[in-house]
Amino acid sequence: MAKRIPSIKFPNRRGPAAAGNSAPIAAAPKVTPPPASATAGAASIQPRRPAVSKEEIEAVLLGGGVG
Repeated sequence: MAKRIPSIKFPNRRGPAAAGNSAPIAAAPKVTPPPASATAGAASIQPRRPAVSKEEIEAVLLGGGVG
């Protein structure tokens, strides 16, 4: 016969109001996205990555290193 695994009892994360649902839930504040003309960040300063060659892909799939 297999051993019985006890169930895990998680604590109530929402506090005592979650049990009775007596308190109304407040709506989340509206967040507006930044405009499309926002100043570019540090990622735009980085150089473009070169495309991966088929030889590099085959080397990785075969478990070897590239170089």
